[in-house]
Amino acid sequence: MPEESRVGKAKAKHETVDMLVNTIEHEHQQAYSTAVEKHLKNEAGQVDYDRLKETDIQNKFAESMAEHYVEKAREKFGISKDKRLSDEEKSMLLTAYAGITKEELARVIKQRKHRFTHNFFRGIIGDNEQGLRANIRNRLLGSAYGHFEDEDKSEIVKAMGKEAELDPSRMTLEQAVALLQSYHSNRGVLPPDIYEGAVYHKKRR
Repeated sequence: MPEESRVGKAKAKHETVDMLVNTIEHEHQQAYSTAVEKHLKNEAGQVDYDRLKETDIQNKFAESMAEHYVEKAREKFGISKDKRLSDEEKSMLLTAYAGITKEELARVIKQRKHRFTHNFFRGIIGDNEQGLRANIRNRLLGSAYGHFEDEDKSEIVKAMGKEAELDPSRMTLEQAVALLQSYHSNRGVLPPDIYEGAVYHKKRR
């Protein structure tokens, strides 16, 4: 069986990263919903955000969310439920899995109080450049594309079908990898506005 190309490996890792990030995003929502069920519903079963004005509820809310993340991180990293973890180990685990620690959650909740709504939390997770989703995805993608060498630039350009438009000899490895990431993120399409005007763009006359 022929050895998989470096570009093929990157594509497979990219797809794995996207599935993992989608799963983590889902667990962020689950963590919030779990905490709401435990701490914000009144006797009529309605969500009362005013409960988050109370310091005790703020702490419990952050604790419940963190517990959910730890449980899912244990499953992901194969850590036994019976293994006792220190607070420092839990923080490291949460940073690696969810991109946020219990202490950071608690700080945001205390600042926002009753305004720490589901919509607000979705904004924290969001797919913008500062969101938890983007931070986790970028970190994981860095690892997925870390195996390329300078001599791979021509292979990258060829794999994207852009030999007529891009000159690999005039781009850095970082630029080539960034283009390939965009190509894979757009499911095999490299939007021209990403490279038009770049020094490595073979401008048509």
